[in-house]
Amino acid sequence: MAHRCLTLFTVIVISCIYEAGGVVEVQKLPGWSPWSGWTSCSVTCGYGDSFRQAHWLDKDGQRVNETAREHMGCYIPKSCPVNGNWTVWSGWYWCSSVCGPGRQERYRYCVNPKPANGGLPCSGLANESRACEVQPCPTIPPSFRLSDCADEDFMCDSGLQCVPAAQRCDRTLHCHDGSDEVKCRYVRNQASAFKGLVAEVGYGYEAAEVAHVDSVRIRRLKETLSQELGSTVSYLTISLHLTET
Repeated sequence: MAHRCLTLFTVIVISCIYEAGGVVEVQKLPGWSPWSGWTSCSVTCGYGDSFRQAHWLDKDGQRVNETAREHMGCYIPKSCPVNGNWTVWSGWYWCSSVCGPGRQERYRYCVNPKPANGGLPCSGLANESRACEVQPCPTIPPSFRLSDCADEDFMCDSGLQCVPAAQRCDRTLHCHDGSDEVKCRYVRNQASAFKGLVAEVGYGYEAAEVAHVDSVRIRRLKETLSQELGSTVSYLTISLHLTET
């Protein structure tokens, strides 16, 4: 927009003639300038803001420190990036050893929300581990002789000790490695842990998300249960995990 200002003799008021597209507008000074064009949207996706402004002009047509502004909402039809964020930490899970030193883990998931549309993934670890010990392991009795073991006795996993069959799964540790209680008493605990895992991870999320974020823990748990129950664990599939949510 071009303009020219004309001084008429000694008259103080100045008229500025603005020419825009063949239309002539006469602006008296001092006064407000014409509105500017609307700015571009303040965002590159979703909802944002746009504005236009006008300036106060003195008698010489110069801007002074007064500005008028109008705002208008705008929308860019494009999905905005969503950065991933962690859920809270789960509780600590079972100790890896029945007795003696072991490890236990806890987990969190990058689904609160999960990254989308090119957003940043969560930073940091998805799991933590720490040392644990449920109870001390018993020691091999000084008087024990491996040669005294009978065929009907239970052989501890280490192969260094046996215990009477009647002491197998009596809820008291007798083997120095705790193996006489591993395939009985802890089956229920492991199965309960499996159901707890389903309830914790499955709640509030889509089944596909659960299968994705927890595939490692599902595999580990199935391996543990397979060791405990043998072939009878075949029914514990990921499909069961999803249907029990």
